[in-house]
Amino acid sequence: MNPNAMNPNDWLAEFMGAHGVRGEHHDDWVIFPDHGKRGYARLFPREPVWQLDIGIEIYPGWLVLESFAGTGEDADEALKDAFEAFARGVLHVMLSAFFSVNTGEQVTREQWDIAGTPRQVTIGSVVFRGPVPADFAEAAFFPQFEAALKSSSLSEGTHWLRLNYAQQDGRAVLHEAMLDNEPWPEMQEAMTRFVWPSVTSGFSSLRLFLVIQGGVGIAEACDAICRKAENGDPVLEMIAMGATRRQAAMLYSLVKLAFGRYVIDRLGVTPSDEFLLCELNGRQTRHALASEPIFIEATALAQSRRQLSEDQFAQIAARSIEVMGVNDKLCRGAKVAGLTLPPPVIFVFEEDPPSIFRRLARVARGVTAKMTGAIRSRPGDPPAE
Repeated sequence: MNPNAMNPNDWLAEFMGAHGVRGEHHDDWVIFPDHGKRGYARLFPREPVWQLDIGIEIYPGWLVLESFAGTGEDADEALKDAFEAFARGVLHVMLSAFFSVNTGEQVTREQWDIAGTPRQVTIGSVVFRGPVPADFAEAAFFPQFEAALKSSSLSEGTHWLRLNYAQQDGRAVLHEAMLDNEPWPEMQEAMTRFVWPSVTSGFSSLRLFLVIQGGVGIAEACDAICRKAENGDPVLEMIAMGATRRQAAMLYSLVKLAFGRYVIDRLGVTPSDEFLLCELNGRQTRHALASEPIFIEATALAQSRRQLSEDQFAQIAARSIEVMGVNDKLCRGAKVAGLTLPPPVIFVFEEDPPSIFRRLARVARGVTAKMTGAIRSRPGDPPAE
């Protein structure tokens, strides 16, 4: 690796290429054409160090973002230092989990049962900054972390998790858990009870990165909806990914409902806090949306706008039956501020989804273009298309 190569994307392409993952430069991105993915690397000053951000887009718009501190007398040295930290703790996990590269003993792959679902867990090496504690091998923090993760309510699908623990003179100064690029308060609280390795003097930090895969979750649902926006059935796509028909229908319905609520809430429309679940035999039951983990997670994603692009967000929100109804009223010149909506109906079937999903998809495509201009991405997005 050339330490004078100051383009971080060059470094990313070289690191990936050294493991057989071909990368091609395209604007501000590195494209990995053999794997249908892309990524980027950025270096910028963050006094008193430099910060390297590496993002890998595992699904369209779905970005795994990891940051690394780099130190040195200049930007060249800082870039080299930060990439070495990336290589020690994160690179091989990403290669194994997202690119199906055999990284040998660089990672640990295990099957864990988390929230009742078997998951594939790919675990990287523990990386230290500062001295390695003498009692590291005997420390109980990892079994305690494993137990906490297995007993959590983590939703199905792909997740990535980073733990950071730091101490100064034997006293803890940081307990950080980042799940899917966002703080995970429950795990951070659990970390305060772990038995960590200790140093008696000076500063020492510990970092651990892992990827959790199994089942079909929000990321996979958003990917299916966006890829099938023009032609195809997202429900059938999720079934092909491994979801049951019932699970696929719930994911599809609740994700687009949550995204649509982000739009209609800004128009002064009051939606219901319940929904009706309708089964093939005609049985209907009423449920609170606040009790549905999928809806809660999708709502948080819609409000944060931390992943999908403007177009992708619009593609999903436009499929909401509530958005369609409100849009129809607006097109007819009606005022929607103050409008109260009835509970939406969600159909679930154990047989092949009926053609109603395909008919609704055709209607949704007509709404997407009208919505796109009204939705703005947050500042600090990844490189532009």
